[in-house]
Amino acid sequence: MSQHALEDLVEQSIRLLHEHDAEIDHRSAFNALWEFQERGDCGFTHFRVLPILLERRATYRFTKDVHPAIETLEGDGVTRELGFVDDAFLYCDAGTELWKQLLDELRGDDQKPPQHMPLSTLALHIARAAEKANDLETIAAWFNFGPKLLFGDADAMKSPEALELKAIVKRTQAEVKDVEEWHGPLWKWWFG
Repeated sequence: MSQHALEDLVEQSIRLLHEHDAEIDHRSAFNALWEFQERGDCGFTHFRVLPILLERRATYRFTKDVHPAIETLEGDGVTRELGFVDDAFLYCDAGTELWKQLLDELRGDDQKPPQHMPLSTLALHIARAAEKANDLETIAAWFNFGPKLLFGDADAMKSPEALELKAIVKRTQAEVKDVEEWHGPLWKWWFG
């Protein structure tokens, strides 16, 4: 998957979760998506979905005067961990280093960090949301990452999340990779 395709997949996943999944902890899900995207050599895509990030309290907007070293940030461009700016505001994601420095500016649940969300849980939530939206391309894209990336070395064949994800692919007939491309029983089970 190209880096642009990964960026687009993360953007679409945020949109799907926002519109079609009322149960998920959006802050934690979006944080997991950014961490996943950071594995690749991707560009900064927050501005594509900034209204959603702000609404779901995954990203916070402040006046620039609250940043401890705004001059450095404005000169260096954007960075998720240290915050990012536009012409008028400073932004930071929940759980980042800058967010920790600005906790006094926040109240209540906004002071709580996002929780760790396994990639397998995230992929299943995205697939459920994509099924509601009839977005077969997104279902296939997440499924095609394969069992090792999504489930690690755990026994995917017995995982309820893996079984449900496979059921969504089968039910929607999302187009996935050809099983002949893969070797080994786990891959054959996954794509078979």
